[in-house]
Amino acid sequence: MPLVILTSYYLASRTSKNQAATINPEPVSTKESSPSADQNPFQNKSTKLEVNWENAKINFQKGNYPTYETTPIINDVNVDSFASILGFSGTDRKTLPDNDAIWKKGKETLLYISSENTLDYQNEKVYVGPSRFNEANLINRAKQYASNLFSHTELVPSPVTYFGDNAYEPNITNVNNSLLAQINFNQTIGGHLVIPANLKSEYFISLFITPDLTIQTFKSSPGYQSARIASGASLADFDKLKTIPANYFRKITNMPLEIESIITFSKKLYYSVSSVDIAYTIIGSKAVPVYYIDGTVYGDNIKVSDHVVYLAPLN
Repeated sequence: MPLVILTSYYLASRTSKNQAATINPEPVSTKESSPSADQNPFQNKSTKLEVNWENAKINFQKGNYPTYETTPIINDVNVDSFASILGFSGTDRKTLPDNDAIWKKGKETLLYISSENTLDYQNEKVYVGPSRFNEANLINRAKQYASNLFSHTELVPSPVTYFGDNAYEPNITNVNNSLLAQINFNQTIGGHLVIPANLKSEYFISLFITPDLTIQTFKSSPGYQSARIASGASLADFDKLKTIPANYFRKITNMPLEIESIITFSKKLYYSVSSVDIAYTIIGSKAVPVYYIDGTVYGDNIKVSDHVVYLAPLN
């Protein structure tokens, strides 16, 4: 399947002011606008989720967790420096409405969305070459690429996901049969993972790489550049968490369309929690602590997926 052309995607996405113009090579079924400072990103209308805490492993200490004041890591002022690191020049740039911008050079395209503080990069180069990854070289390449772009922030990698053909279709496979690999990175605050502010993904950075170590797609979600402890703190308490209504749980795990459709159309969802930790997400300019919940989802008594992550607010 050919890559989406960013310019066309941008124009289509801009038909609605509330829809973020981003590309996502992951098979995600819905797009939601980012929460603003005066919105509650956890409040939703879903009440069919039934949560079971019986087997939950608690990975946090009961106590108060601080709020942080943050600044965005990508913004209108510094975005050109990121484009330069990726090999684009000022002559490659075209300014778009709402302070958005697009760079085009040969088969490479970079899109910046000002309202989201995000970057999307694509390389339309057709991969021809060996069909096997060297995992050590792959991980080193991903780490070097990510640290070159974001040298002043700590990045925590996730395990590699391998695809047999491309990430538009859920044909996940192993390293020996893969033609595309995905590696994700997260920022941390105080030793806790930071979930991107738009709550569309679990990850700050997602890289899709071919076996010749070409970066085919790079996507950044909203992250932070600096953080300082602000006034106020929130109490994390497992007993308190168990009393939070299910319509305040926010799923952030992206899944293939057919899995999302089962979740959407099931009359009843059953969520068996395996672990609970503390993470942070950024609402407005504040990084606030949240419960990070991992578990297995069942739809109408049929197992849907393992390792589905929900967030829930401490307050």
